[in-house]
Amino acid sequence: MTGEEKIWKLIEGFRQCMLVTQSGGALRARPMTPIVRKDEKRIYFLAHRAGLKDDEIAAAPAVNLSFDDGGKVQVSVSGAAAISYDTDLKTRLWGPFSQAFLPEGPMSDETIALVVTPDEGEYWDGDGTVVSLVKIGAALIRGQEPDVGDSAKARL
Repeated sequence: MTGEEKIWKLIEGFRQCMLVTQSGGALRARPMTPIVRKDEKRIYFLAHRAGLKDDEIAAAPAVNLSFDDGGKVQVSVSGAAAISYDTDLKTRLWGPFSQAFLPEGPMSDETIALVVTPDEGEYWDGDGTVVSLVKIGAALIRGQEPDVGDSAKARL
């Protein structure tokens, strides 16, 4: 499996990630629910317009998505984001979970779709924190480099 294939496979399994945008000279991260469409090479998010994401992305479209399962797998994806108000797209992406956070529904102008086109990613697929610490300790004792898992960078 190539690095690109592995990154797409990994992120398809995540139900949450941190979306990092630029706000003035600062970086801003917020938890979001990704809608991964490998066949389209896009990652979508449904969001409320009042969250300022659209203003930040309009001013600086470069974003980062940070995925973490709590210790074993981490993925970082960088790319360009755009805002869509397209009702057909919002309806296609809509799911039962969306209603909890966006009660106005996909037809509302207050509901927006964030469209991320990734250009590169990196993943770390390890053994988890405790196992990795044991491996690091053993490698230090032996004077070797620890094997704490698989990682790669890839163009997406």
